[in-house]
This record gives sequence, structure tokens and C-alpha cells, in this order.
Amino acid sequence: MDSKSGSLAGVAIVAVAVVLGLVVVVGLYQWEGASRLAASEETQVGGSQGIAVSRTLTAEPLSTATPSSPGPAATSTPVVSAQGDPVAGEATFNSLCGACHPNGRAGVGPDLRGLPEERIVRVTRQGRGGMPAFKEDRLSAKQMADIVAYLVTLH
Repeated sequence: MDSKSGSLAGVAIVAVAVVLGLVVVVGLYQWEGASRLAASEETQVGGSQGIAVSRTLTAEPLSTATPSSPGPAATSTPVVSAQGDPVAGEATFNSLCGACHPNGRAGVGPDLRGLPEERIVRVTRQGRGGMPAFKEDRLSAKQMADIVAYLVTLH
């Protein structure tokens, strides 16, 4: 084998190693994101105050009794109505979210189909892991409601 063939083979091996490394990194990122989302599903919304979130994302106390230990305020997570426009939500979702969550499915980010609406709003507004926060200066309350309405159609 001449030196030219040897160096081409070396470059090919390095290229394959880099591609495999990227595949592993992306896979680990997706696995970590899915693990974090699964862990956060086990957390009750509103802590010990027991807040129920309806399909339209209106927060209501489960009881009027005063909890024995104070929990976080019910207003700690912004809640919006899911009475948005799913057609407008699809367009907004595709432009802002579709690169990481293609059609609401797992991509770089996790699968969003079937997630509770409150959780979608919370993670979108606060960010998590590699996902940036989309505060109201980047995504209005109306756009958030539209996106949630769109995601609900994907179940």
C-alpha cells in the first residue's frame, strides 16, 4: 500500500469514528431528555396544595382545606388556555419547534404527543436541558395556546 492510499484509509477511519461519535451523543441527549421528562411527570403540579389542571389549563384547588405544610403558590407556573387555534399553532410550532420535535415526535428533543398541557407550557416557558426557554417576549400567550391546541390534535 502506498502512502497516499494509507492516508486516505486513515481519513476514512477518522470520518467514520466522528460520525459514530455524533450518533452516540445524539442518542444520549435524547435518552437524557426522555428520562428528565419522565421524572418530572411524577411530580404533582402545585406541590402539597394539590392543584388540578383541566384540559383547558385552568388551575383549580382540589380542596379548600388549608394544607398542613405550605406548598408553592398555584401561580408559580404560568397557565394559558388551550382554546387556541391548532392551524395557527401548527405553523408556529413548525417554525419554532419543528427542528427538534418534528411533527411533535422525538427528534433532537423528546416526543411531545400525549404530554399534559400544563407540562408543555411549563417546559416551553422555563426551558430544560438543551431546550431554550420561550418567554412571552419570544412566544406570546396566544401563540402558546395555539401550539398547545395543535399538540393536543397529535394524540
